[in-house]
Amino acid sequence: MLASPVRRKRIAVGATTIVAVGISCLGIARVQHFVVPDGGVGYTCSSGKACVEGSSTGTPYGVYGTSSGGNGVEGKSSAAGRSGISGVQLGSSGIGVYAESHDTSAKYAALLARGDETATNIFYGYNEATHSSCLIDPNSNLTCKGSIEGAPSQKLVGVMGNSTEEYGVEGVSYIADGVYGTTNSTTGNSGVAGVAQGTSGTAYGVSGTSGNGPGVYGDSTPSYGVEGVSTDSDGVFGTTSSGDGVYGKSSNGVGVYGESNERNGVYGYSATVAGVVGSTNAAGEGGVLGESRVGDGVVGEDGTTSAAGVLGIDFGGGSGTLGESQTGAAVAAIATGSGALIFDGEGPGASPASCKIDSGANLSCSGEITGGGSQTRHRTSSGRHVLSFASESTSSTIEDFGTGSMLRGAAEVEIEPTFASTIDRDRPYYVFLTPLGDTRGLYVSRKTPSSFEVRETQGGRSNLSFDYRIVAHPADAQNGRLPQAPASSRRAIHIHVPAR
Repeated sequence: MLASPVRRKRIAVGATTIVAVGISCLGIARVQHFVVPDGGVGYTCSSGKACVEGSSTGTPYGVYGTSSGGNGVEGKSSAAGRSGISGVQLGSSGIGVYAESHDTSAKYAALLARGDETATNIFYGYNEATHSSCLIDPNSNLTCKGSIEGAPSQKLVGVMGNSTEEYGVEGVSYIADGVYGTTNSTTGNSGVAGVAQGTSGTAYGVSGTSGNGPGVYGDSTPSYGVEGVSTDSDGVFGTTSSGDGVYGKSSNGVGVYGESNERNGVYGYSATVAGVVGSTNAAGEGGVLGESRVGDGVVGEDGTTSAAGVLGIDFGGGSGTLGESQTGAAVAAIATGSGALIFDGEGPGASPASCKIDSGANLSCSGEITGGGSQTRHRTSSGRHVLSFASESTSSTIEDFGTGSMLRGAAEVEIEPTFASTIDRDRPYYVFLTPLGDTRGLYVSRKTPSSFEVRETQGGRSNLSFDYRIVAHPADAQNGRLPQAPASSRRAIHIHVPAR
C-alpha cells in the first residue's frame, strides 16, 4: 500500500488569496497577474515552462491548495493530448499525483475521474518502460494488458465482478485461457466457481460459449475432468444447436461425472444431434456407462413416434446395445400402455423381417425361432403354475387334429380349407389314425390335397369313430432336414466400472 505524505501546517492567508505558492522565477516569462472577481488570484501566460510553479527542497508542499466550498487545486487545458493537472515524480521513489480523502458519507472518493462525453474514457494508465496499460472505457469496462489480481483474503473473493445486464467477469485471450483460476484448497473448493442465486427463470453458475471448440472443457489426470453436483436440479446441463452438449476428457478418471440427489446426474439436450454422446477406443469398454446402486443406470425418454429413448449403434461387429447384470436383468423392457410393445426388432431392407413382443408378452417373429428348447407356462385348475415342453422335429412341420366317422367300413375326411392352403402340396403329408372302438384295423387308402379316405382292414364293415392327426410341411418352410446350426455370436465382454 502506498504511504501517505506527511502533512504540514497550513499557511495562514488573507481573505483574497486561496493558494500559498513558493514562486521561482526561473523559466517563467510574460506572466500577467490579476485579481478574479470572486476574490481569488489568477495567472495567465503564453510561453515558458509554467505560469505558476511551486518548488520545495524541504518538507513543505511545492503547491498546496485548500478550499471549503470548491476544488483545492483545479487545472484546465484545451490543448490536445495534455492534462489539466499533471504531476511528475523525478526521483527514484515517490508519487506523481497523490489523492487523499476523509469523506465518511460513502458518496465521494479520494480520486474522482469523470468523462463528460460519450466517447471519453474514464481512466487510462500507461507504463512507458513495460508498455503495459489499463483502460476504463466510457461504459466502465476495465481492460488491462497485464493480469488483474485481487489481494489474498481468507473470507472474501480475490476478484469479484457484478453486473445487472452483462458479464460479471469476462476474460479474453488470443493464445491462452480467457479466465484461469487455481486453488490449493483440499476441502472441495474450486479454481473457478460460478454461483447462480436466482430463484426463478434460468441462470447458469458457469456458462461456456465457443465458436469452434468446447464451451466448457475439463481435463484431469487423477480425477474428474468436469464434475457437476446439484441437490435439486441437473448436476451438469449441456445444450447445443449443432455439436456436443457436454464433452469431457480425462487421462485417468471420468471424462464427465454428474451426481444429483433428486434429479438427473447428467442431462444432455440437442436440437439436431445427440444430447449425450459416449465414445471409446478401448476394447471391452463402454462408450456410455450407466451405474446405479438403487435405480436405473441409464434412462432414455422420447416424446415422438419415430425416435428412441435410448439408441445404440455399432459399426465394428459388436453390439449396438449391451446389458450386463450380476443379479438383476441385463436388459429390462417395460410396456406401460395396453397397446405398447415390450420389444420391437427389425432387420435391414425395404420390407425387413421383424420380431415383436406385445403388451401381453406374445412373441411374434416373421423368421424362424431357434433355441435350445421351448417351455410354456400353464396354470392348473388348482391355481398352480407349471411348465410344459414342446416336441422337437428334424424338419419344419405343421399339424392338425380331428375326429372322423366310419360307415360300413369306409370314411372320407375333408381337410380343413385354411390348413390345406398352408401346407406344401408338392410334399406328402402324414395321417395317423386312432380307432375309438373294436375293429380289425384302419388304414389310409387315398390322399388328395383337400381330403383323405380311411377304410377298415380285411374288408371290414364296422361303423365307428376314429381320431386322426395330420403332419405336413408348411408351404413357406425354408430349411431342410436338420440344417447346419449357425455359429454362436456370443462374445466375452467385460465392462470396466470406475471406482467412486
